[in-house]
Parts: sequence; structure tokens; C-alpha cells
Amino acid sequence: MTNTSNIDFQEIFRHHNIIMITIATDTLEIIDINNAGKKYYTTGEYKSPYFLNELYDIDKYKLSGLIHDALENEPNLFKISQQDDSGKRYVDVHIKNTNLKNIAFLMEEDVTDRVINKKNVHARDEILHIIASSAKSAIASVDIESATKKILENIGLALEVSRAFIFEFKGSKEELTLYRKIDWRNESAGNKEFVEKIPFFPLNPLTRRIYKLIESGNIYISTRSQVRKEKNEEFFPQNVESMLLVPIHVGNRPWGIIGVDDCFEEREWELDDIESLNAVSGIFASMIMKEKQTKDLAKTKMSFDLAVSAGKIGLWQWNGEEDTVLLDENMREQFGVEDFPENLSEGSWTKLIYKEDLEKINKYFQKRIEEKHRDFSFEHRYRNDKNEILWFYSRGRIFYTEGLPTKIISSCTNITELKNAQEKIEQLNHSLEEKVKDRTARLEYVLKELQGEIDIRKTISEELMAAKDELSDLLIKEKDLNELKSRFISMVSHEYRTPLTVILSSVSIMEMYGEKLTEKEIGHHLTKIKNSIQKMTTLLEDIILISKEEAGKIEVVKKEVNVVEICRKVLDDISYIDNKQHSFDFIHHASEYIWETDEKLLSHVLSNLLSNAMKYSPVNSTVKFEFMPGINDVTFRITDSGIGIPKEEHDKMFEPFFRCKNAENIPGTGLGLSISKKFSRLLGGDITFNSVYKKGSTFIVKLKSN
Repeated sequence: MTNTSNIDFQEIFRHHNIIMITIATDTLEIIDINNAGKKYYTTGEYKSPYFLNELYDIDKYKLSGLIHDALENEPNLFKISQQDDSGKRYVDVHIKNTNLKNIAFLMEEDVTDRVINKKNVHARDEILHIIASSAKSAIASVDIESATKKILENIGLALEVSRAFIFEFKGSKEELTLYRKIDWRNESAGNKEFVEKIPFFPLNPLTRRIYKLIESGNIYISTRSQVRKEKNEEFFPQNVESMLLVPIHVGNRPWGIIGVDDCFEEREWELDDIESLNAVSGIFASMIMKEKQTKDLAKTKMSFDLAVSAGKIGLWQWNGEEDTVLLDENMREQFGVEDFPENLSEGSWTKLIYKEDLEKINKYFQKRIEEKHRDFSFEHRYRNDKNEILWFYSRGRIFYTEGLPTKIISSCTNITELKNAQEKIEQLNHSLEEKVKDRTARLEYVLKELQGEIDIRKTISEELMAAKDELSDLLIKEKDLNELKSRFISMVSHEYRTPLTVILSSVSIMEMYGEKLTEKEIGHHLTKIKNSIQKMTTLLEDIILISKEEAGKIEVVKKEVNVVEICRKVLDDISYIDNKQHSFDFIHHASEYIWETDEKLLSHVLSNLLSNAMKYSPVNSTVKFEFMPGINDVTFRITDSGIGIPKEEHDKMFEPFFRCKNAENIPGTGLGLSISKKFSRLLGGDITFNSVYKKGSTFIVKLKSN
């Protein structure tokens, strides 16, 4: 029963991953070992009677004591280390009793990783402690270079590297150079030759690559085999097998790098190495900032001292508890009193103040203190031992404790030269003011005289301009008149010559052949004479109408008329004259339309426009005549397909006696459109047109109601 139970128990652990060894506690012989143990130990090893002694590298009696102590005490284990082919191995050995006499189980747990990690953590803590200690002493140190070398030495020894170094970037990105700032070399690293000194890395692909990484805050890790693969080996430092670089940023600018290297092996850098180097980078950046701030502070102090000295500024302080006034060296010098004491009582201090200013200053301070003001400023005078009056400008602050003034600190600037200059300026200003008054009076007198002359000249100039404008208008009118005369003479010579020639010809024929002519022939000649006279009469009437309109003698008599009926009458008269050579298309939408207008003037306008459309259109063409009544106006549109009007002559179409170049061979006076334009305006409207040369024209008359 017992044996069966024991066998079953061993069977359970025979297939477990933990190494299980069944031993005889009295002889330390191996009774059995599970499969996990058989995989790790050979058969020859675990069947040896000295297996456990050799396994744990300990003699039999000591091992027996450890086993019995472990069986009697909790937690029933003992720790031991082993050495195998792969190196040192750490195990925890758990012991379990069985219900069989002198039989026990040993269970081995491999804790090598745990022990190594613990050692690494301890090592990292030591490194961090070293860095913290170095940082504290470095930041407090005045000698930055010595402190930095000590930090590099500590980090180099802690990380067990060949060298630790700091390089600074110099130059522009186009001409970038890495200058060696500080370095440390591990003299105990071995006999292999080191790079003695690397003064700088010049611009090369590796430098550029490092700068780009550093600029973005990244680290640089490389080995010789890696740069060989990238074909950058010539830029890798000699005798260096692996390198780790970390950026140093001062403010927001990449200042340089801190790095370590190994000259013996291609090393895989751990996270702890990187973090340690990052920590040192931060320490060094702080040291650089501190050094810069110290230099800036020294410059500021120097500037302040120079400003105080050059500006003749002194400092004084009143101590309320002791009722004393402390003066600095500049202040004592400003007073110009020999052997002036550094510390004064308030009484002796106020005696120096100019008597007339003392009461004002006391009242000023009393008011500032009552109102609990902190800042103050005022001007006042002192009298030195040479009886000279000196001007000072005091500016400072009052300090209160529980509502009472306990301290006053103030600067005191000697403004005597400024006050003297101001006094001279005031005297000069007064003198200048008197001179200015005198000269101003003289200038005012001269200006009055000049103003009178200017007014006279202005009047003459205005009269000349008016005469010039009048003369210009007269010249334009004379030019227009001459042009009008020229057109009139040309028109009369052309339009009168033809009818006169017809009259003369007909009269001559009748005189010569009067008795031989038949009544029909005599009637024909008389008709020609009558028509020629009528044509000349019409021309004279048009000229008279132009003259009357310009003289304002045309009377407009408006009354209600049927506009459609007027259009029909005018169209009938034109059709009769045309003798059916053209077609007239009258378009309207009502049989009658009552409108208040002057029938005679409207008829003249429409007749003139229809006559022109007929005259300048080819035979058998159609003239379109449209009447379009509106709400407050009426529109007449007359369209032909005649010779059209050249574009360059559109502006002159309504000038008296003007005729287009393409109409010179067609009879006409050049007065029709001018008269029609003037009559349209008298009727409360206007005439417009659009025309395409050689394609025809459209004239539009638009009249508005009263």
C-alpha cells in the first residue's frame, strides 16, 4: 500500500518541468530523477554516488547538514550555486519529506535571471548614487572643467568603458565641426593601444548624421561592423569597436554630445547605460547654464557698477530701529564733504538738507507713510562744506512692519549739472521768447503788407483767368462757327445749285422753244421748276427752324392727340413721296393711343426720321416703324437696312449741316437729325441710335409724360 502510494507520487513529478530528484537522506544516493532532470543531467552524472556533492560543489557532510536543517526548518529550502559550461547558475533547492523513512524529494528552481537582475539593479543604484553625488559636487563647484572630468571618470568606471568624452558643436550647419571639450581614458582597460587624442571630428557623413540625431533629441549607437556595412568605416574613430552618444541640449539648442566607447569588443549597450549617460548629460547642461548665468551676472554687475559710477548715483538706507542712516561710498562722495562718516543719526542727516526743502520732504514722507505707499521719488538740495548748493534726485522704497516704517532704501542721483543746464535753458528760452515776440511783430507787419499785395495779385489773376476762359470759349465758338459756316456754304452750294440749274434749264428751254412745245411739255417743265423751288423753300425753312430753336422762339403747344393717327398720317405722306419704291411695316398694338404732346413738332420728328430711312435704304427694301406705349412714356423705333453710319462719325450725327462721308452723293442738308434732336428734347424726350456700317440703322425716339 505504502510502496504503491510512493510510486504514484513519484510518477506525478516524473513528467514535471521542475527538476525533481528522489534521494536517500542518510546516504545521499540518487534513487530516481524525473524527465526534466534527465534532460539536463547525463545518466553517468546522476547515477554517480557523488553526484550531489559534485553538483553543488560541496562535501558530503556539509551537504547532509544542509539537507537535514532544511527538513527541520521552514521554508524547507537552501540556496546554492552551480558552475556549468555556460557559466555560473544559481538555484533554490526545495526539500520535501515523504512518508518513507530516509526518503526525500529535492526540487531545483533555477533563479539565475532573478539573481543577475538583482545584481544589475544594485549596480544601477550604485551608478545613480555616483552620478547624484558627482552632480551635487559639480553644480556647487567653481572649477567646471575639474568637476566635469570627475563626473566622466565616475561614469566611465561605473559603466566599465574605455573612454568617456564630451564634444561641442561649432560652426554653421554647412561647416559643422565637433570639437573635443573634455575626455577621460580608462588606463586599466588593457594593453590595447588607444586613440591618444581626437581634437575634432570635421564635417563628414558621420558628423552630419550625428548632428541630425542629436538635434531631434535622439541617441546614437553604432559598432564597427555596422559602419563597415554602411561604408562609413573611414569616419569611425580608430581602435573603437562600439560607441554610444547622447545629446546635450542647453536651452532649446543642441550644444554637443556626451559619449562612451569600448575599444575591445562590439558591445550591446543596455538601457541602464543610456539612462545613466542621459543623467550625466542633464548634469552637464545644468553646469553650462550655471556657468553662463554666472558670467551674465558678472557682466550685469559690472554694467550696473559702471552705470552707478558714471551716473553719479549713490545709495542710502535708513534703519528705523536704530534711527541711523547708512551711506555708501558714492553717496559720501556726492555730498562733497571731507571725512564724511559712513553712519549718521537721522538728526545729523537732516542738517545736510537745504533748509527750504526740509519741511517739504518731511511733509511728503509723512503723507506717503500715512497712506501706506511703498515707492517714493522727489528732488531736493544739499549744501556742502564749500557752501555750494547741490541738487539730488532720490528714488526708493519704504518697508513696513506691522504697519510701521522700519526701513527706507533709496538711490540718490546728483542732478546739479542737469538743473544748472535747465536754468540756462530757461534763461535762453526767455531771451528767445523776447526775440521771437519782437520778430513776430515785425513779421506780422510785413505779412499784412504782403497779404494786401497778394490780394491784389489774386484779383488780377482771377480776372486774367476769367478773361482767358472767356477768350477760350470765344475761340471755341468761333471755331464751331467757322466750321458751321463751312458746312453751310458747302450745303448751300450743293443743295441750291441743283434746283437752280433745273429752273434755269427749264426756263431756257421754254424761251427758246416756247411756241414749239406742247402743253404737256410746258407743264412738265413748270412742275420741275415748282419742285425745285419747293426744295429750296424747305431748306430755308429748316435753317429758320434752327435759328428759332437756338433763339428759344419755338413755342411748344401740347394737347391730347391720338398718337397712332399721327403716325399713320406721317407714314401716308412719306409713302406718297416714295412712290412705292420701299415697303413700310407699321407695328402697333392699339387703334388709338391718347397722349398729350405738340402734334406739329412730333410729326416733324417722325417725318424726318422716316424720310432718312427711305432715302438711305436700297429700293424694294423694308422700313420698320414701331410704336410702343409705356406706363409713363412712349417710344418710336424706326429701323432700316440702308448704308449705315461709320462708327467714327457717330458722335457728330446731330450737329447742324453734318453729313456722313458715305452719304455725300445722296441729296440732303444735314439739318434733319439736328432739328429732330432739338424738337425731341422740347417734347420732353431724346433721340438715340445704333448703327452698323453698310448694314443699317435704328433710331429711337423716347418721350416722357409731363
